[in-house]
Amino acid sequence: MRPIQQYNPVGVARRNVAHHYDLSHKLYQKFLDADLQYSCAYFRDPDLSLDDAQDAKKQHIAAKLLLKPGQRVLDIGCGWGGLALLLARAEKVDVVGITLSSAQLGIAEQRARQAGLERRTRFELRDYREIEGKFDRIVSVGMFERSSRGC
Repeated sequence: MRPIQQYNPVGVARRNVAHHYDLSHKLYQKFLDADLQYSCAYFRDPDLSLDDAQDAKKQHIAAKLLLKPGQRVLDIGCGWGGLALLLARAEKVDVVGITLSSAQLGIAEQRARQAGLERRTRFELRDYREIEGKFDRIVSVGMFERSSRGC
């Protein structure tokens, strides 16, 4: 039964993502942190706020990637672009963020322009199985866990 339950071709994945993420931006602003991080907050200390825990997660990931200026990073399931923008700004790397959500894509692109990071970041409406090219690092936060359940 597992192969049937996990069947998730590109078309099905696009529909699932649209159903889940192409909702009102205001809805997500009501329950996510200020940077619109969706999952895996890192509560080093139980007294951290959600914003601080989400920032700690991004900082922790950046440290583990051992990035060097000029490297090329692929962010699979980049959401609204928060991690990609942090990496581009703090680590001076070039980031390609991919999502299947047109709503997330628009906001990520807008955020990159507002931050002056459009030269270091590129966001695309694309499935990870369609990506070609070389990257120095590949990162994904929570996307594979969610897609294996078909949500």
